[in-house]
Amino acid sequence: MVVQLSEEYGGTYKQADELQPVAKRKMFWDGETELDFTITDYNDPNVITDNFTVKINELVGKSFERKDLNVPKFFSIYTRRVFKNYMIEEK
Repeated sequence: MVVQLSEEYGGTYKQADELQPVAKRKMFWDGETELDFTITDYNDPNVITDNFTVKINELVGKSFERKDLNVPKFFSIYTRRVFKNYMIEEK
């Protein structure tokens, strides 16, 4: 699983061509601002299969990858709402 910020926030996720050029925002994060991700069974937050934490500063200019997660075939991801939009993309 890879976590990325969009280009708009100084991250590595490339926006679609029709959204180019991306207007960069000047954001100031507290160095300790964290996103806690909880992976659960699909639409069931009571069955937690894994979790991990990423500091937002760790996502500026690079991505964060975890390969050792227990992710079921169908799953949901929960985190606190720091950003307006979140997206999951399966490859």
